[in-house]
Amino acid sequence: MVTRNSKDLFDESTMSFGDHLEVLRIHLFKALIGLFVGVMLTLIFGDKLVAVIRSPIDDALRAQGITSQDDIAGFNLWDQARAWMTGEKIYDGKSMVTGDGVQALASFPKLKQVELAGTTAGTNDLEELVKARKSAGQPPIDIQANAVAVAGLEELSEFGIRCELKDHRVTLVAITGPEINDDHLSLLKPERLPDITTLDLRDTSITDDGLDHVVRLSQSLERLNLTGTDITDDGLSTITALKKLKTLLVSSPEMTDDGLRTIAGLKQLESLNLVGASITDDGLDHLASSSRSPSWQFPARPSPTRA
Repeated sequence: MVTRNSKDLFDESTMSFGDHLEVLRIHLFKALIGLFVGVMLTLIFGDKLVAVIRSPIDDALRAQGITSQDDIAGFNLWDQARAWMTGEKIYDGKSMVTGDGVQALASFPKLKQVELAGTTAGTNDLEELVKARKSAGQPPIDIQANAVAVAGLEELSEFGIRCELKDHRVTLVAITGPEINDDHLSLLKPERLPDITTLDLRDTSITDDGLDHVVRLSQSLERLNLTGTDITDDGLSTITALKKLKTLLVSSPEMTDDGLRTIAGLKQLESLNLVGASITDDGLDHLASSSRSPSWQFPARPSPTRA
């Protein structure tokens, strides 16, 4: 019969506690060596590994007529080491072609389609290219462009910004979510967005001050979504400068009857959503003489009564 070893804390074997610790140390050392080797291989061959994984995916997308425009890339240790030693900036894979550069495409007689999604060409640059080809007697080309790049808002890509193009002109910009604040609105440049008609800022953390960037953006703005923000009556006073505004959505509890008095000055307004606003019957009186459309939506909950 095998007697229990009183020194053994793990099983019925004859190994001592110290022996088990030694085995554990050896396995831990092997694991650390394996981890180190894996990390080094990833650093050295990471970009090649990404290329191998991406290749069949990109081929399948191209077969469906889809071109991927992401910036996924591996880490190359040699490139990093060379950059550290020489001080040279590592090429990040993004195009360095500008709006001026794409004008050279006007002289290609057989060009039918061009992909400019990675360039910094704006609306004016694309229109100049179209005019230049027409003036040179060249056939028109199908220009594929990234709407976010045309709008000059690549810095906001990480926030899921959405833009829409119509005839090479950005007509819609949607920047939503609590991460967006007034500083992000300062990136909206009038020269890049001269034809924007719709701006969606729902659920953002913008303030009344941020609306100054909106009114400088374009006088052609027709639809503005501010639901889920904390805009106050002062902010509504700012947007009265948007004389062509037809649709306004506001759900801020900071909006009161005074804000409705301000909105009454928007003569082109056709659709107004005030669900969630702190308005009373007095506020509705301000709209009575100015409403030109029955498309009004007000709080479903009981409003404060008149004093």
